[in-house]
Amino acid sequence: MNKSGQFYLIGALIIIVALTSIFSIVNYSKKEQNIQIENSKKELQIETRYLTDYIMHGRYSQEQKHNILTSFSRDYSTYIGRDKSVYFVFGNRSNASVSGYQNEEQIVILSSNSSRAEVTRTEGDFSGSINPGSDRINLSISSVLYNFNLSENFNFYFVVSDKKEGNEYFISG
Repeated sequence: MNKSGQFYLIGALIIIVALTSIFSIVNYSKKEQNIQIENSKKELQIETRYLTDYIMHGRYSQEQKHNILTSFSRDYSTYIGRDKSVYFVFGNRSNASVSGYQNEEQIVILSSNSSRAEVTRTEGDFSGSINPGSDRINLSISSVLYNFNLSENFNFYFVVSDKKEGNEYFISG
């Protein structure tokens, strides 16, 4: 057997392993998670269930429901912290609203096939409504679009954004 051929084969394998290791390290990316916002998502899903039950089983007028949900959005945005933006979409096919708090100036638009409203452009608490007339509604936050289904009954959705160390994290439900 030719020993110089074995030498070149072993050398080529060492070079391939070294190059593969270098490229693997360079191409490695770590998915960053924001544990606090993930916990907020779980908490909001639980709160949403209780709030939906409370609204559905109470004998409230549309205006009373709107006031309860607007109050909840204001209270929850204070609870979660004013360093995050919080958007709550609620209502049904005949009247849908968005309410919440944003910690920076962003354009917030609530729209459907037949209706559109620019809700706010400023930092702080906000609230706005449209008559969607369809089973889909869109929430646009600085051109990032969130689509939600609407039923004849009560619907409740949320979007929360948080910026940490140059990264922006979003949760919705």
